[in-house]
Amino acid sequence: MTPLSHPTQLKLISLPFAGGSTSCYAKLETALPSSIQLWTHTLPGRGSRISEKLLDTLDTLVCDAMPYIEAEIGTTPYALFGHSMGAITAYLVLRQIQSTTLPAPLALVVSGRSWPGLPPKKQLHLLSKEALCQELRQFGGIPSQVMEDNDLFTYFEPVIRTDLTALNQYEHTIKIPTSVPILCLVGEKDKLNLDGTEHWQRLTTAKFQRCLFPGNHFFIFDKPKEIAHTIEHFLFATQYPHIK
Repeated sequence: MTPLSHPTQLKLISLPFAGGSTSCYAKLETALPSSIQLWTHTLPGRGSRISEKLLDTLDTLVCDAMPYIEAEIGTTPYALFGHSMGAITAYLVLRQIQSTTLPAPLALVVSGRSWPGLPPKKQLHLLSKEALCQELRQFGGIPSQVMEDNDLFTYFEPVIRTDLTALNQYEHTIKIPTSVPILCLVGEKDKLNLDGTEHWQRLTTAKFQRCLFPGNHFFIFDKPKEIAHTIEHFLFATQYPHIK
């Protein structure tokens, strides 16, 4: 893969997936070129904000995130990124940004999530502890030591269950498409989210690209270099469309 020559730095502002922390995209961050700086928002109830109340709606998560994201939006060109729940949250952050005088992002990069207009296939937040644990094992992405240690999972369960509640209760009502380009990344074996990912195209009047990768829901952990390369090229083409 040939590295690109970027005249300026780019910032990739990311929103975590359900249960995710500030370090949830560490593999991707390592794989990105030095010209792209990854910054991940810390959600309430985890990391440096462990003492804060968990939020159970996407609207409140977005309202909470906006002051932090506004502080990250300076003069450097930026894009928004999110995987799974983070994809929907990033989309809602984009719409919130576009209702202000803040500069718009170069692009929205969504990963591992059907478009917002498709209701979730499973109500995971309503499952028993045992059934939820079994579903999460199938998804992967959660450290094995958490899944295998009852005390650790008991500590983690309220976080993931609250995030899943926010995701499952979201109803898509936005009718007007954005003018920001969208890149959609999806795992070929992601049974819950593969269907409907092509419909992200409905949400923009600008460029849309959908890329499939080997793997299931958490394919982002398996192919960080390939994903970083795809994101880099999409952002470069968006920022400098006159360069072939």
